[in-house]
Amino acid sequence: MSNGRERPSFLSGKKSFPLRTWNRYLSLPPRQMPIAKGKKNKRGARGSTEEEISASKRPNMAADNAQSEKEVEEVEEVDTTKEPNLYDIQTLLISIQRTTENTLKENNKLSNEVGELKSSLRRLENELLATKTVLSDVQNTNKELRIELDAAKRNISLQRDELNELYDDLDDLERYSRKNSFEIVGIPESIRENEGAVLKIANALCTCVPVKLDDIDICHRVKRKKSSPIIVRFVSHKVKSSLYKQRVRLRNVQFADIFLDATAADRVQASKIFISENLTAFRRESVGKANARKEELSLLGVWTIDGKVFVKTFPEGRPIRIYSEHDLNNL
Repeated sequence: MSNGRERPSFLSGKKSFPLRTWNRYLSLPPRQMPIAKGKKNKRGARGSTEEEISASKRPNMAADNAQSEKEVEEVEEVDTTKEPNLYDIQTLLISIQRTTENTLKENNKLSNEVGELKSSLRRLENELLATKTVLSDVQNTNKELRIELDAAKRNISLQRDELNELYDDLDDLERYSRKNSFEIVGIPESIRENEGAVLKIANALCTCVPVKLDDIDICHRVKRKKSSPIIVRFVSHKVKSSLYKQRVRLRNVQFADIFLDATAADRVQASKIFISENLTAFRRESVGKANARKEELSLLGVWTIDGKVFVKTFPEGRPIRIYSEHDLNNL
């Protein structure tokens, strides 16, 4: 008894009453609730007691009480789980509290990181906008530069055409200035008298029209890689043309036949004598490329007249004038 109330018989044992058993006990129907003698029922607050129940109902309630106690004992035998004590509850609450604190710390950390990410994102957005602005300016500038570049290309193309025309005009003027000149190759350098050597070769080629010293304007040697020919310019183009036409006669003339007073060393050093026109550097290159094709049997003949380059591809064909390498490639 405590405070005038008798403790129920299912709570009187030393063994603690499990919580699950208690919950199941509370879920039993009212007729199965065990009631102790002398204990107030639910209406005890109004002064009613269990003794006021009629004698006819006492046997049934006693039977129900016995049945309930039997079921509770069966439940106790089946469910052996103990009710957690205060220490276990406290430990669980502390663990929950720590977990909650750690979760809050992680949340705060994540919140700070999210804030930093947002700041970085805003900064990147600002930088992206600035980059887009700069890119737009660069694109506009590129458009303007492209327009200027196209105009510059057109001007360069026009200037290149004009420059090529100027080169052609300059080469043509230089060719014209060399119109009265030709080169003599094969005379040894030991022969110092250039004018005398020219007169001897001229008299050997053209006996009908004798060439005098007054017909020679300039005569000198030019150093080149493989030879040092004598360049002679005549006062009259007529004299130069007449001698140049007779140049094929040198094929049957030896050095000793022309230079009778030459020494033995000069005769050994001398090579085949031949005459060619005094060409400009550009036309000399064109003649060299044409002669290379002649050796490859692509051309039948190559020659020059007053600095103009001509080639022939077939015996019956007409001579073709060559102005540049492009003309050779299109033959």
